[in-house]
Amino acid sequence: MTKNPSGSNKCLAKLAVKELGVDISRLTLNGASAGGSLAIAAAYSANSGVRDTSCGPRVPHVAAVVAKAPLIDALGSWQHAGEMKDLQRSYMSNYLGGPPERYPERYAAVDVRRYIGPTNPPTLLLAGANDPLLPAASIEDFARRLAAEGNETKLVLFPYSGHDFNTTFDSVTNQTMIQTVARFLTDNNVGPDPNVAARSQTTDNRS
Repeated sequence: MTKNPSGSNKCLAKLAVKELGVDISRLTLNGASAGGSLAIAAAYSANSGVRDTSCGPRVPHVAAVVAKAPLIDALGSWQHAGEMKDLQRSYMSNYLGGPPERYPERYAAVDVRRYIGPTNPPTLLLAGANDPLLPAASIEDFARRLAAEGNETKLVLFPYSGHDFNTTFDSVTNQTMIQTVARFLTDNNVGPDPNVAARSQTTDNRS
């Protein structure tokens, strides 16, 4: 029998909504580096009505996005003459199959600036001010473009920090990031519903 991952995922999603009390209207996407780029692209395209038909007849509205050190401009990242240029180009080649001269359409396709529009959800951007792989300048420019379209945008740059600025759990940057994300979710009334979490904790304590 052939397995249907898509069908399984749909069943799990329905179970989460029904049995666990998940509020799909609070849906928040999160990602880091290339994953941050994917989170932005998925959220912005879903809210603009542009979608992949293989995703089904209806794609949920995304309430917010949290992106840590996201890849904004793939071509610009390739051309960046930083101290880790060779390493970054190897990452980009593995990610997109080769250099931009060979696959210009792929580099253009993953440029998330093309998704900027007035329907973008509230977005929290987190980055290291001294990121040698994905320069903070590209993320700052992205934040300015979002704000110019009237989108709610929050940018936090961590000083003296690189690409993986929160790898140590008890570090100042990681603890600050955790609190920043929590405040962003609360202020925008998105993400995990604290009331559902409280009820779940009460039920667990009684059982």
